[in-house]
Amino acid sequence: MKNKKLNIMVNCIMLILMLFCMMPIILLFVGACMTDTTLLHCLGPLGEEKNSYTSWIIFPIEISFKAYIKVLFDSPEYFVAFWNSMKVAISVTVGQVVVGMPAAWALAKYKFKGKKIVEFLYLIIMFLPFQTVMLPQYIMLDKLGLLDTLIGIIVIGIFQSFPVFLMLGSFKNIPDSIIEAAQIDGANDFTIFTKIAVPLATPGIISSMILNFLEYWNIVEQPMIFLKTKSLWTLSLFLPKIDLSNARYAFGASVIMIIPCIALFREFSEELENGVASLGESK
Repeated sequence: MKNKKLNIMVNCIMLILMLFCMMPIILLFVGACMTDTTLLHCLGPLGEEKNSYTSWIIFPIEISFKAYIKVLFDSPEYFVAFWNSMKVAISVTVGQVVVGMPAAWALAKYKFKGKKIVEFLYLIIMFLPFQTVMLPQYIMLDKLGLLDTLIGIIVIGIFQSFPVFLMLGSFKNIPDSIIEAAQIDGANDFTIFTKIAVPLATPGIISSMILNFLEYWNIVEQPMIFLKTKSLWTLSLFLPKIDLSNARYAFGASVIMIIPCIALFREFSEELENGVASLGESK
Protein backbone atom coordinates (compact mmCIF):
# COMPACT_ATOMS: atom_id res chain seq x y z
CA MET A 1 0.00 0.00 0.00
CA LYS A 2 2.83 2.34 0.91
CA ASN A 3 4.64 1.59 -2.37
CA LYS A 4 1.47 2.29 -4.32
CA LYS A 5 1.04 5.70 -2.68
CA LEU A 6 4.69 6.47 -3.33
CA ASN A 7 4.32 5.55 -7.01
CA ILE A 8 1.25 7.76 -7.32
CA MET A 9 3.10 10.65 -5.71
CA VAL A 10 6.12 10.21 -7.96
CA ASN A 11 3.90 10.04 -11.06
CA CYS A 12 2.10 13.22 -10.02
CA ILE A 13 5.38 15.04 -9.49
CA MET A 14 6.67 13.86 -12.87
CA LEU A 15 3.44 14.96 -14.54
CA ILE A 16 3.72 18.43 -12.98
CA LEU A 17 7.34 18.73 -14.07
CA MET A 18 6.45 17.56 -17.58
CA LEU A 19 3.67 20.15 -17.86
CA PHE A 20 6.01 22.84 -16.57
CA CYS A 21 8.63 21.93 -19.20
CA MET A 22 6.00 21.74 -21.94
CA MET A 23 4.34 25.04 -21.04
CA PRO A 24 6.47 27.25 -23.34
CA ILE A 25 5.67 24.98 -26.30
CA ILE A 26 1.97 24.96 -25.41
CA LEU A 27 1.91 28.75 -25.15
CA LEU A 28 3.72 28.99 -28.48
CA PHE A 29 1.11 26.89 -30.30
CA VAL A 30 -1.74 28.73 -28.56
CA GLY A 31 -0.29 32.13 -29.46
CA ALA A 32 0.01 31.14 -33.13
CA CYS A 33 -3.75 30.41 -33.19
CA MET A 34 -4.89 33.64 -31.54
CA THR A 35 -6.38 36.59 -33.37
CA ASP A 36 -4.58 39.95 -33.48
CA THR A 37 -7.11 41.46 -31.06
CA THR A 38 -6.62 38.72 -28.48
CA LEU A 39 -2.84 38.86 -28.74
CA LEU A 40 -2.85 42.65 -28.41
CA HIS A 41 -5.00 42.33 -25.30
CA CYS A 42 -2.62 39.76 -23.77
CA LEU A 43 0.71 41.27 -24.80
CA GLY A 44 -0.23 44.95 -24.99
CA PRO A 45 1.43 45.86 -21.66
CA LEU A 46 4.82 44.91 -23.18
CA GLY A 47 4.69 48.03 -25.34
CA GLU A 48 3.51 50.35 -22.59
CA GLU A 49 5.77 52.30 -20.28
CA LYS A 50 3.45 52.12 -17.29
CA ASN A 51 3.72 49.33 -14.75
CA SER A 52 1.34 46.66 -15.97
CA TYR A 53 1.46 42.94 -16.54
CA THR A 54 0.79 40.71 -19.49
CA SER A 55 -1.93 38.07 -19.40
CA TRP A 56 -2.55 34.86 -21.28
CA ILE A 57 -5.46 32.72 -22.41
CA ILE A 58 -4.93 28.97 -22.56
CA PHE A 59 -8.17 28.33 -24.45
CA PRO A 60 -8.89 31.34 -26.72
CA ILE A 61 -12.48 31.78 -27.85
CA GLU A 62 -11.52 33.03 -31.31
CA ILE A 63 -9.09 30.93 -33.30
CA SER A 64 -7.27 32.05 -36.43
CA PHE A 65 -4.62 30.40 -38.61
CA LYS A 66 -3.70 33.54 -40.53
CA ALA A 67 -0.24 33.53 -38.91
CA TYR A 68 0.66 30.31 -40.73
CA ILE A 69 -0.81 31.62 -43.97
CA LYS A 70 1.28 34.78 -43.74
CA VAL A 71 4.45 32.82 -42.96
CA LEU A 72 3.94 30.21 -45.67
CA PHE A 73 2.55 32.33 -48.49
CA ASP A 74 3.37 35.98 -47.83
CA SER A 75 6.82 36.09 -46.23
CA PRO A 76 9.67 35.54 -48.70
CA GLU A 77 12.18 36.90 -46.19
CA TYR A 78 11.22 34.13 -43.77
CA PHE A 79 11.91 31.46 -46.37
CA VAL A 80 15.30 33.02 -47.13
CA ALA A 81 16.22 32.83 -43.45
CA PHE A 82 14.74 29.30 -43.22
CA TRP A 83 16.88 27.98 -46.07
CA ASN A 84 19.95 29.80 -44.75
CA SER A 85 19.49 27.94 -41.47
CA MET A 86 18.92 24.68 -43.33
CA LYS A 87 22.08 25.14 -45.43
CA VAL A 88 24.19 25.87 -42.36
CA ALA A 89 22.75 23.09 -40.18
CA ILE A 90 22.90 20.34 -42.83
CA SER A 91 26.34 21.32 -44.17
CA VAL A 92 27.88 21.52 -40.70
CA THR A 93 26.28 18.24 -39.63
CA VAL A 94 27.55 16.34 -42.67
CA GLY A 95 30.98 17.96 -42.45
CA GLN A 96 31.29 17.15 -38.75
CA VAL A 97 30.55 13.49 -39.43
CA VAL A 98 33.03 13.27 -42.31
CA VAL A 99 35.78 14.94 -40.27
CA GLY A 100 34.83 13.63 -36.82
CA MET A 101 34.35 9.91 -37.52
CA PRO A 102 37.98 9.16 -38.50
CA ALA A 103 39.24 11.27 -35.59
CA ALA A 104 37.00 9.48 -33.08
CA TRP A 105 37.96 6.07 -34.49
CA ALA A 106 41.67 6.87 -34.25
CA LEU A 107 41.37 8.08 -30.66
CA ALA A 108 39.29 5.05 -29.70
CA LYS A 109 41.32 2.19 -31.20
CA TYR A 110 44.75 3.35 -32.32
CA LYS A 111 47.75 3.64 -30.01
CA PHE A 112 50.17 6.45 -30.75
CA LYS A 113 52.49 8.75 -28.89
CA GLY A 114 50.74 11.73 -27.36
CA LYS A 115 47.26 10.20 -27.58
CA LYS A 116 46.31 11.31 -24.06
CA ILE A 117 47.44 14.84 -24.85
CA VAL A 118 45.30 14.91 -28.01
CA GLU A 119 42.24 13.70 -26.07
CA PHE A 120 42.89 16.33 -23.41
CA LEU A 121 43.15 19.06 -26.05
CA TYR A 122 39.85 17.92 -27.61
CA LEU A 123 38.17 18.25 -24.21
CA ILE A 124 39.70 21.66 -23.55
CA ILE A 125 38.57 22.95 -26.96
CA MET A 126 35.09 21.53 -26.40
CA PHE A 127 34.66 23.43 -23.14
CA LEU A 128 35.97 26.75 -24.46
CA PRO A 129 33.12 29.31 -24.67
CA PHE A 130 32.59 31.04 -27.99
CA GLN A 131 33.61 34.40 -26.52
CA THR A 132 37.20 33.19 -26.02
CA VAL A 133 37.68 32.12 -29.65
CA MET A 134 35.47 34.76 -31.29
CA LEU A 135 38.28 37.18 -32.16
CA PRO A 136 40.70 34.53 -33.57
CA GLN A 137 37.87 33.08 -35.67
CA TYR A 138 36.90 36.55 -36.89
CA ILE A 139 40.51 37.28 -37.94
CA MET A 140 40.84 33.88 -39.62
CA LEU A 141 37.64 34.31 -41.64
CA ASP A 142 38.66 37.85 -42.59
CA LYS A 143 42.06 36.64 -43.88
CA LEU A 144 40.41 33.80 -45.84
CA GLY A 145 37.83 36.15 -47.37
CA LEU A 146 34.98 34.17 -45.77
CA LEU A 147 33.68 36.90 -43.48
CA ASP A 148 29.99 37.71 -44.08
CA THR A 149 29.40 34.39 -45.87
CA LEU A 150 27.53 31.24 -44.92
CA ILE A 151 30.59 29.23 -45.94
CA GLY A 152 32.55 30.89 -43.14
CA ILE A 153 29.97 29.80 -40.55
CA ILE A 154 29.99 26.29 -42.00
CA VAL A 155 33.79 25.95 -42.02
CA ILE A 156 34.06 27.01 -38.38
CA GLY A 157 31.24 24.65 -37.41
CA ILE A 158 32.73 21.60 -39.12
CA PHE A 159 35.96 21.60 -37.13
CA GLN A 160 34.48 21.30 -33.66
CA SER A 161 35.48 18.75 -31.02
CA PHE A 162 32.02 18.04 -29.59
CA PRO A 163 30.93 15.55 -32.31
CA VAL A 164 34.24 13.69 -31.92
CA PHE A 165 33.57 13.36 -28.19
CA LEU A 166 30.04 12.05 -28.85
CA MET A 167 31.20 9.41 -31.35
CA LEU A 168 34.23 8.39 -29.30
CA GLY A 169 32.15 6.43 -26.78
CA SER A 170 30.46 4.30 -29.43
CA PHE A 171 33.76 3.44 -31.10
CA LYS A 172 35.36 2.54 -27.76
CA ASN A 173 32.52 0.11 -27.03
CA ILE A 174 33.34 -1.98 -30.11
CA PRO A 175 35.09 -5.14 -28.80
CA ASP A 176 38.72 -5.51 -29.84
CA SER A 177 38.05 -9.17 -30.61
CA ILE A 178 35.85 -8.20 -33.57
CA ILE A 179 38.62 -6.03 -35.01
CA GLU A 180 41.23 -8.74 -34.47
CA ALA A 181 39.01 -11.32 -36.18
CA ALA A 182 38.60 -9.00 -39.18
CA GLN A 183 42.36 -8.49 -39.35
CA ILE A 184 42.93 -12.24 -39.31
CA ASP A 185 40.50 -12.55 -42.24
CA GLY A 186 42.67 -10.09 -44.17
CA ALA A 187 40.59 -6.89 -43.82
CA ASN A 188 42.60 -3.67 -44.02
CA ASP A 189 42.11 -0.64 -41.78
CA PHE A 190 39.79 1.14 -44.21
CA THR A 191 37.55 -1.92 -44.57
CA ILE A 192 37.40 -2.43 -40.81
CA PHE A 193 36.46 1.21 -40.33
CA THR A 194 33.78 1.39 -43.05
CA LYS A 195 32.32 -2.12 -42.87
CA ILE A 196 32.53 -2.87 -39.15
CA ALA A 197 33.19 0.21 -37.01
CA VAL A 198 30.76 2.64 -38.63
CA PRO A 199 27.74 0.24 -38.62
CA LEU A 200 28.38 -0.76 -34.99
CA ALA A 201 28.78 2.86 -33.91
CA THR A 202 25.63 4.04 -35.68
CA PRO A 203 23.79 5.14 -32.48
CA GLY A 204 26.66 7.42 -31.50
CA ILE A 205 26.98 8.82 -35.01
CA ILE A 206 23.25 9.50 -35.29
CA SER A 207 23.09 11.11 -31.84
CA SER A 208 26.01 13.33 -32.82
CA MET A 209 24.26 14.34 -36.04
CA ILE A 210 20.97 15.13 -34.30
CA LEU A 211 22.49 17.17 -31.47
CA ASN A 212 24.78 19.11 -33.78
CA PHE A 213 22.00 19.75 -36.29
CA LEU A 214 19.87 21.19 -33.50
CA GLU A 215 22.78 23.27 -32.23
CA TYR A 216 23.40 24.88 -35.61
CA TRP A 217 19.71 25.13 -36.43
CA ASN A 218 19.40 27.41 -33.40
CA ILE A 219 22.81 29.06 -33.69
CA VAL A 220 22.88 32.73 -32.66
CA GLU A 221 26.32 34.04 -31.74
CA GLN A 222 28.30 33.12 -34.87
CA PRO A 223 25.80 34.57 -37.38
CA MET A 224 25.40 37.66 -35.20
CA ILE A 225 29.15 38.33 -35.23
CA PHE A 226 30.22 37.06 -38.66
CA LEU A 227 27.21 37.98 -40.84
CA LYS A 228 26.42 41.58 -41.75
CA THR A 229 24.27 41.12 -44.87
CA LYS A 230 20.61 40.78 -43.93
CA SER A 231 19.88 38.33 -46.76
CA LEU A 232 22.30 35.87 -45.12
CA TRP A 233 20.58 35.91 -41.74
CA THR A 234 19.47 32.64 -40.21
CA LEU A 235 16.17 32.14 -38.41
CA SER A 236 17.79 32.72 -35.03
CA LEU A 237 18.55 36.30 -36.12
CA PHE A 238 15.41 36.88 -38.14
CA LEU A 239 12.80 36.00 -35.50
CA PRO A 240 13.92 38.44 -32.76
CA LYS A 241 13.53 41.31 -35.24
CA ILE A 242 9.74 40.79 -35.37
CA ASP A 243 8.14 43.42 -33.16
CA LEU A 244 4.98 43.40 -31.03
CA SER A 245 2.78 44.59 -33.90
CA ASN A 246 3.51 41.29 -35.68
CA ALA A 247 3.44 39.07 -32.60
CA ARG A 248 1.14 36.49 -34.17
CA TYR A 249 3.47 36.28 -37.16
CA ALA A 250 6.36 35.63 -34.74
CA PHE A 251 4.42 32.83 -33.04
CA GLY A 252 3.58 31.17 -36.34
CA ALA A 253 7.15 31.47 -37.62
CA SER A 254 8.48 30.00 -34.38
CA VAL A 255 6.12 27.02 -34.58
CA ILE A 256 7.31 26.24 -38.10
CA MET A 257 10.91 26.62 -36.94
CA ILE A 258 10.60 23.93 -34.25
CA ILE A 259 8.89 21.39 -36.54
CA PRO A 260 12.22 19.95 -37.85
CA CYS A 261 13.44 19.59 -34.25
CA ILE A 262 10.31 17.73 -33.18
CA ALA A 263 10.47 15.50 -36.27
CA LEU A 264 14.11 14.56 -35.58
CA PHE A 265 13.46 13.69 -31.94
CA ARG A 266 10.39 11.65 -32.87
CA GLU A 267 12.20 9.71 -35.60
CA PHE A 268 15.55 9.09 -33.89
CA SER A 269 14.76 9.21 -30.17
CA GLU A 270 15.96 5.64 -29.58
CA GLU A 271 19.26 6.15 -31.43
CA LEU A 272 19.80 9.41 -29.59
CA GLU A 273 19.24 7.73 -26.22
CA ASN A 274 21.57 4.83 -27.07
CA GLY A 275 24.25 7.14 -28.41
CA VAL A 276 24.29 9.36 -25.32
CA ALA A 277 24.22 6.29 -23.06
CA SER A 278 27.33 4.93 -24.80
CA LEU A 279 29.32 7.86 -23.39
CA GLY A 280 28.86 6.47 -19.89
CA GLU A 281 29.52 2.89 -20.95
CA SER A 282 32.78 3.59 -22.79
CA LYS A 283 35.92 2.16 -21.25
